[in-house]
Amino acid sequence: MQRGLRLGRGLRQAALEARLNLGLTQGSVAAALGISKSKLGRWENCQRPDPTLADAATWLTVLGLDLVLKMYPSGAPLRDVAHVRLVSRFLQIVPPAVPRRLEAPKPVPRDLRAWDVLLTLGRVRVGVAAETRIRDWQALLRREQLKARDTPVDRLLLVLSDTHATREAVDAAGVALRTELPLEGRAIRAALRLGRDPGANGLLLL
Repeated sequence: MQRGLRLGRGLRQAALEARLNLGLTQGSVAAALGISKSKLGRWENCQRPDPTLADAATWLTVLGLDLVLKMYPSGAPLRDVAHVRLVSRFLQIVPPAVPRRLEAPKPVPRDLRAWDVLLTLGRVRVGVAAETRIRDWQALLRREQLKARDTPVDRLLLVLSDTHATREAVDAAGVALRTELPLEGRAIRAALRLGRDPGANGLLLL
């Protein structure tokens, strides 16, 4: 919430500075927006009610500015019970003696991305990403590949809930998905039960 308030104050300050730099009066800007001068004054002074996102975009456009929103991976998203159970099923495959970390963050300041499980198999580090459902497998795979690239891991394992919808998504992905995650569930299970390096990136349905 505090971050949202800071972003809102920053937007209002940018709009106020733009108006002053352009030599425009509150009245002229308010008229262009189709609102009262007093309402514009409340916006500029960070008073309630806040402008909607559409209002803010129009306000900045009048001042010759574009409002651009971008979203980046931040912290770990809220996980549901199904996700916790999926991770638990995965860990049952791995011998207790195998070193592991749960919700293992990246060793990079201010980068809040984390692996659901990080295994250490001898000299091999395995990053495990668990997902209970797939809405866009390309986006999911791209996200985890970038995380693997930016983290010192040797293997990427994508662990998915074994549901009809998941199997349909995997089948639809076809060769493209298998090229990136060539190792299949049986081989992954066999290696992990022995505490050994799977030998490649892979996909495991549980």
